[in-house]
Amino acid sequence: MAYELFAQCLRFHGIDVVAFSRRLYRKVKGIKERYLGGSLHALLIEMLRGNAILARVDSSVRCIPISFSYGVTLCIEHARGHALTHYLALSSSELSKTGMQVKPLDLYKCFGFLERVPPYIVLDLSLWELHTEAERGEAYKQVAVLMDTVSRYLTDRHVLLVNPPRVLVKRLHREFGYRPQVIRCVNGECERNIELKTLVLDPYSDVVLSDSAVLEYDAFVIGAVIDDKVPRPYATSLIRRVNWSNAPSARIELWGSRVGVPNRVNKIAEIILKARMTRIDLEDAVLSSMSKSDRLTRLYKEAYSIYSRFNQVPASYIRKLCSMLKLSVEDCLDYLRARGIPIQEE
Repeated sequence: MAYELFAQCLRFHGIDVVAFSRRLYRKVKGIKERYLGGSLHALLIEMLRGNAILARVDSSVRCIPISFSYGVTLCIEHARGHALTHYLALSSSELSKTGMQVKPLDLYKCFGFLERVPPYIVLDLSLWELHTEAERGEAYKQVAVLMDTVSRYLTDRHVLLVNPPRVLVKRLHREFGYRPQVIRCVNGECERNIELKTLVLDPYSDVVLSDSAVLEYDAFVIGAVIDDKVPRPYATSLIRRVNWSNAPSARIELWGSRVGVPNRVNKIAEIILKARMTRIDLEDAVLSSMSKSDRLTRLYKEAYSIYSRFNQVPASYIRKLCSMLKLSVEDCLDYLRARGIPIQEE
């Protein structure tokens, strides 16, 4: 976990107590639930985005402890606090207004180490120009949500954008402060060598993604393809042939089918990171990432396969499916009946 390594890095520098300025803590308190590592993880993300700094102060800072994360005590600056520290985390805008002698710490090497630890989500935008203006707007939204999804488990620097338009990278930074890594590739030749064990996530691959593969590979390539209105079958396969010809591929399935499996780039990344970072089964990661619409789509597929053979579907089978898909029985029955699937009551 990135935040665990961050804690280790802090301890390596002799930092075991960090005080938040009140202003920074108000912000961290509002966003910490987004991140797997809570307040410490939120501090790491804010520092990487240039919104916060960690500084050493000449005089001790009193603070009230709020949490303990991997050997580092986090506290809030307070005149009546009983904990003492020389290390203060504050918003970048506060640096000249503290009234104290502060020296920002140089953690560049620490951050450099963090961003070299896998896994990575690689988003290949090589087909960006094939999209319409409206599709590019949708793609931008998906990339922004992808950045937020990856940061929940890792950091912005664990997203590698391949061949993104410069305007997209600038907009991501201007509007959200995101700082992904950028790689330029032409016909499989990249300006930077990606010395990672890489897997391309291709919905048309002949291989089904396994739990072991999620743990085995260092980087997972997702093709940035929007095909909601204009079908672009095999687009990811084309990206693979051009830029990732030496990398194996796999498709994500649930119970032997892709029906209902999320296909938005942020959801694909969420599935991979849930399985990898929280060590849950890939099946559970897929199910927990599916929207209600995805679940109902899969319900219909499973129910219709029984209906097409027996002209009706046992209610007991529907109840079992509902349980597996984490849907209410009432929602399942209403959905199927509205679509003409007869239910056999028992």
